[in-house]
Amino acid sequence: MTHKNKIYLMWFILAFAYIIAQFHRVNFAVIVDYVIIDFGIEKAWVTGFLGGMYGITYLIMQIPSGLLADSWGPRKTVFTGMITAGIGTILFIATDIIFFAFMGRLLIGFGVAIVLVPIMKFQSNWFEPTQFATLTGLVILLGNIGKLFGTSPLAYFVTVFGWRSIFLVVGIITIFIALLTWIMVKDNPLEDKGKKNPNEKKFDYVDDINIKKNIIKSLKNQHLWFLLLIGFGMAGPHLAFAGTWSINYLMHMYDLTRLQASHYLMVMTIGTGIGACFIGYLSDYLKIRKKPLAFLLLSNILAWTVVVVWYGGHPPSLLLYFLFFIIGFCLSGVSLILSLAKEKSPPEYSGTSIGIVNMGPFAGMALFQPFQGWLLGLHWTGLTDEMGNKIYPLESFQLVFLTCILMSIISLYCVFKIQEEIKSTDKSYKIQLNRGQ
Repeated sequence: MTHKNKIYLMWFILAFAYIIAQFHRVNFAVIVDYVIIDFGIEKAWVTGFLGGMYGITYLIMQIPSGLLADSWGPRKTVFTGMITAGIGTILFIATDIIFFAFMGRLLIGFGVAIVLVPIMKFQSNWFEPTQFATLTGLVILLGNIGKLFGTSPLAYFVTVFGWRSIFLVVGIITIFIALLTWIMVKDNPLEDKGKKNPNEKKFDYVDDINIKKNIIKSLKNQHLWFLLLIGFGMAGPHLAFAGTWSINYLMHMYDLTRLQASHYLMVMTIGTGIGACFIGYLSDYLKIRKKPLAFLLLSNILAWTVVVVWYGGHPPSLLLYFLFFIIGFCLSGVSLILSLAKEKSPPEYSGTSIGIVNMGPFAGMALFQPFQGWLLGLHWTGLTDEMGNKIYPLESFQLVFLTCILMSIISLYCVFKIQEEIKSTDKSYKIQLNRGQ
C-alpha cells in the first residue's frame, strides 16, 4: 500500500465512524413503536425524553469534543467515542429495563458526539489546506448516507430481522471501527514515523486559547444569543418531530407501513443534503447570509402552514413528499448560522463562539421531543393500533406542527436583529469553524 493510499484509508476509517454517528441521529423514529412496546412505555413524554437523550448528550459535548481532539488527538478521541457508542448500542438492545435503555442512549450520544471534530483535526494534520474543504464536504456527504441508512433501509431490515438484532450488528460494527481506529490511525505524519512530534504547534492552531476567557467573551456577544435562538427555533422542533413522532404520524394518518413512512424521512434527509450544498455555495457566491437565511425560514413557515391547514393537517401524500423535501431543504440554513457566528466574533475566540451557537439546534431537539410528546398526549383518546401503539388524533399533531411554525417565526425575527457582515477567513478560523459542525 502506498503512503498516499494509507492516508486515505485512515481518513475513511474515521469517516465511517461519522456514518455511524449520523445513522444514530435519525434511527429512533423508525424503531420508536417497538421501543414503546418492549419497554412498556405509557407516557409520550417518556418516549420523547428517551429519543432526546442523543440530542442532550450531543449538546453537552459540543465544546468538550474540540478540547479532546486538541489534547488527546483524533485517534484516541474517535476510539473512545466509538467504543462508548458500541457499548451503549449493545446495552440499549440487551435490556427490558427502561433505566438501562436511557443509559444506553446516553452512551450512544456521548460516543458519536466526539467524532466529527477529531476528523477535522486529522484532515488539518495530514492534508494540504487546499484539500480541507473538499474532504470536509465528503465527510458530510458520507454522514448523509448514514442518515439515509437510518430511514427506509433500517425500516426494511427491522421488519425482517427485528430491531434488536439489527442494533446488535450496528454495535459490533461500531466496536470494530473503534479497534481499526486504534490500530490503523495515526494523529500526524511524525507519529506515523514513530517519532515524538517536536513541533506539535504545527498541528494545533488553538492550543493557546483561554477557554474560560473566550466563553465569557462569547456569552457577552448579543449577536451570538440571537444566532443561538435562530438555531434553536429553526431546527429544534423540526428535528424533534422528524426524529421521534413523524413515523407515528405517517403510519396512522396515512395508513402506511413503517417502510413506506420512512421514505418521507429519506426525502427530508435528501432535501437537507441538497440544500446544504446549494445554499452554502449561493451564500458564498453572493457574499450574503441574512437574505438566504430569511428566505429559508419564510419557506419553512409556508411549508408547515400548508401541512397544518390542508385538510386539517392531512395534505395529499404526494404533496407531503414535496413539503417534507422543502422542510429538509430549509434545515440546511444551520450552516449559515455558523458562518454568521464566525463573522460576529473576533478571530481569537470565533471557534468558542461557533461551538456555543451550534448547541442551539441540539438544545431545541432535546427539549422539544418531550414537549411535543406532552402535546400529543393532551388529546389522546385511548385509541391504539393492533400492536398497542398510541394513535393520536390530527388535532394533536396540529399542535406539534404549530410549534414548528411559531419557533420559525421567532427565528425569523432574530435574523433581522443581526447585521450583515462577511469577513475573510484564515487557517486558524477553518479549524475552529469545524468544531461547530
